[in-house]
Amino acid sequence: MRVRPTPNTDPTLKDIAPLAIPYFKETLYPNFQCDARGMMYRNIATCIKVFRNADPPPSDMDILIWFFCPNESLDGRTPAEVGRNPDEEIRREIILAAELDEPLAPVASTWS
Repeated sequence: MRVRPTPNTDPTLKDIAPLAIPYFKETLYPNFQCDARGMMYRNIATCIKVFRNADPPPSDMDILIWFFCPNESLDGRTPAEVGRNPDEEIRREIILAAELDEPLAPVASTWS
């Protein structure tokens, strides 16, 4: 996606920027983080917020990788799989998974 997604309307998430991946002279915004209208999913935005509040915060690429790795706290599902589900129990599970995995080990930074 080349168009920047819209922040979630939840007042606690309105300042959370979407994951942005530099690609040559462009910035790409992975589609999984927003709905068909381009608004960020609440659970995805919350997890991004958890990671960005870490000290030091991981890169957007490291966060992106986390979303697509099977997670033990989510019964082997990926955070991207469950992150779009509005169910409150799923919300608690994915946020707990993010909190347990924060701080992320720098993975993508070794690829440069």
